[in-house]
Amino acid sequence: MDSAIEVREARPDDLEASQLLFDSAHTEFTLLAGSAERARRGLMHLWPNRGHSMSFEHALVAEIDESLAGVIVGFPVAARYRLHFALLRRGAAEIPIHRRLLMPPALAWLIAATPRPPRDGFYVAAIAVRRSFLRRGVATALFDSMGSRARLSGFSNLAGHTGARHAVMRSTAEAYGFRATRARSWGYVLYELELGS
Repeated sequence: MDSAIEVREARPDDLEASQLLFDSAHTEFTLLAGSAERARRGLMHLWPNRGHSMSFEHALVAEIDESLAGVIVGFPVAARYRLHFALLRRGAAEIPIHRRLLMPPALAWLIAATPRPPRDGFYVAAIAVRRSFLRRGVATALFDSMGSRARLSGFSNLAGHTGARHAVMRSTAEAYGFRATRARSWGYVLYELELGS
């Protein structure tokens, strides 16, 4: 019999969760930071600080037998750009000056490749499950808990993006009940989910 999944509010000392966040969008983080190692280091450094899109303050973590099994990050869509830009601004200190010159075009591409979510929604910015805990209901538990957080904050729908070619994440979202509403074949797919009462 599988052990129960416990979902709780993330804490500043949940540094292992910051490394799972890298796994949720390793291509994008590596592109912006210039290397996977630099991106991982930056996420670990920034995780305990408030006010940006990959902060513990917006995250929930799932545990099985007191081991980290997964993480999810979410906040109102209306705060998305402010929080993402804050992440970039604070993370710039981790990036060599010559790499910073490449960030504006990389960021412009990411914005163009990402269909705009509904402004009145609650945005799932990242979700990741440790490989050793796949197929044990961790993603479902995290989506359930983030949906509850959204409802308690007065939101009636969740929205999020995944890569158009990210078959595993797309099937996970669709199995949960998300539906693809807009897509860039060369970029990302927008998924939305109406929350029940």
